[in-house]
Amino acid sequence: MAVHFKAGGRKDVYLPKEYRKVVDVFNDKVVAENARQFTDDFQTPDTAIFELRGGEGDR
Repeated sequence: MAVHFKAGGRKDVYLPKEYRKVVDVFNDKVVAENARQFTDDFQTPDTAIFELRGGEGDR
């Protein structure tokens, strides 16, 4: 999942469903576990890509 913010700061990111693990692809940092949302700090401007692992109903 990719997100882009024109203005940085601490932002809430809402996911389409609960995921076992959310990982920032650029730095391989786990940003959330067993979550439907998470909060992270973003630069101005900033684009981030997150890998969503183990979603409910995923095969």
